[in-house]
Amino acid sequence: MRVLLVTEEFDPVKGGAERLLWETGRALTRLGLSVDVLANTSPLSYPWLHTLNGPSINRAAGLKRFAATVRSWSQEAGYDIVYSITPALGGDVYHPDAGCMPALFEAGVNQPRYGYQRSLKRLALKLNAKRQMLMALEREIAERGEALICPVSQKSADDFVRFYGLPEDRLEAVFNGINLEPLPAEERADWRARQRAAWNLGPDEKVMLFVGHDFERKGLETAIEALKLAVVQEKRPWRLMVVGRDNATPYFRQAVKLAVSRRVHWIGDVESVIAPMVGADLLALPSLFEPCGLVVLEAMTLGLPVAVSARCGAAEAIEPGVSGFVIDDPRDSLGLLKAMALIEEPLKAEAVAQAALEKKAFFHIDRMAGELARIFERILSQQS
Repeated sequence: MRVLLVTEEFDPVKGGAERLLWETGRALTRLGLSVDVLANTSPLSYPWLHTLNGPSINRAAGLKRFAATVRSWSQEAGYDIVYSITPALGGDVYHPDAGCMPALFEAGVNQPRYGYQRSLKRLALKLNAKRQMLMALEREIAERGEALICPVSQKSADDFVRFYGLPEDRLEAVFNGINLEPLPAEERADWRARQRAAWNLGPDEKVMLFVGHDFERKGLETAIEALKLAVVQEKRPWRLMVVGRDNATPYFRQAVKLAVSRRVHWIGDVESVIAPMVGADLLALPSLFEPCGLVVLEAMTLGLPVAVSARCGAAEAIEPGVSGFVIDDPRDSLGLLKAMALIEEPLKAEAVAQAALEKKAFFHIDRMAGELARIFERILSQQS
């Protein structure tokens, strides 16, 4: 079976969706499929990688031209299955890692606490030609009815039903996967000791880890508020490590106002999240919108307890209070504080970590690739 994977940009070093596409291709190849990648741009050069080097996709016109070029190119190349993670092309299977576009942008509009800020965000969305084009292209996928839409979680599938009214036979959720194995106990202990020494932590200090490149959407404000409740009000020895790239200024000011600025550490971007995860005691992701969240799957596979909002698709794989913690309201700092308090109990922390580790086979990319391969085979059998 010849399969074409389509994305706008392809640079796996950046992580996120591009890294996931790389791992998906490798996993499908291990299953015996012949896999190529088509992208507008890429710094890489491989026989199986085809780049169009078209106009910038950061503008609506370039994105529209990319979509038209990809449709023409893929049809002429004669692949059995065309698999896309971008709304620029539905193909045979559309697996939107970013989630449903209208839901994503709706969440962005609703993030601010104050009405005038939401009005400004709504206006900015209407004036953003590229975002409007992304929504138009995805709506075209939904209305054409040619692609099977495979959201990365059931939560994301519900968004597609809500915005497009799609019937069940047009949707089939395929939960995200990662290429990561748990660390052996001795190796994990060594990594943890090294990381905590690098952070200059005391033996009793606990670390809440936040990972994300969109501080507002991922819920950093709530994490800082929970830190304040723990440190200032309850005198608990917690620190917050922030990994990711975004404008930190408003959150630094928040930490100063809440008298916890010395307990918040801005790590910036990292090549790998493994060391910070092994050194931490709790991953906090009280997201306002998250189709799945690979970082949650990575943390659980490494035995790091997680606390996520119910708006994160990864919450579907968590048994609340057993393999992690699910907070109904992403702004509920008290709910996050309760998770922090439970993790302070060594036996509870170990039990949660072990329950999370039992999910490792389900989280693995090979499981996801297997589901996709069966979908590809079914589509081909229906076409013949």
